[in-house]
Amino acid sequence: MPLDNNQVVTGKAHSLQCDGRKKVLITGVKEVISANDVLVLIDTSGGFLEISGTEIKIQKYNADEGALVIIGEFVCFKYDQARAKGFFKRLFK
Repeated sequence: MPLDNNQVVTGKAHSLQCDGRKKVLITGVKEVISANDVLVLIDTSGGFLEISGTEIKIQKYNADEGALVIIGEFVCFKYDQARAKGFFKRLFK
């Protein structure tokens, strides 16, 4: 997505590295919004990220560095650029 002249890029760069659908390393994490054994919702510098699967567990989270390691059996990684209003509306539906 191109930047307008008035936009400023803030935060750490976002990346997602998946190892065999069993382990994921994510950088650029602003906040872990919600997590359970089938779904993790994350606010990243690249937008909102929804990770679904089974037996999902957060192995390591470093809020200062914005780094997150998740293990489990991953089925879907979905990005959503919609910000707070639309995201929370779907979250609490």
